[in-house]
Amino acid sequence: MIGEDLEDSVELMRVLQNQQMMPGHKHTILERSEVMQSITLDNGNGPSVLPMHVAQKIIVIPSPALV
Repeated sequence: MIGEDLEDSVELMRVLQNQQMMPGHKHTILERSEVMQSITLDNGNGPSVLPMHVAQKIIVIPSPALV
């Protein structure tokens, strides 16, 4: 689920859509960088990097295999 404050930014929503970071899409966490304050995800089409302040506003459901 994408937080309402993110939905208010048309530009950010376009970036998330281009990276297929929309509800219902699956991603795997590849790396979390404290130095760069970012998280790298993969959806099977290559890596995508999000700033941590954006990633923290996206609500995810863990894969049943991980629960």
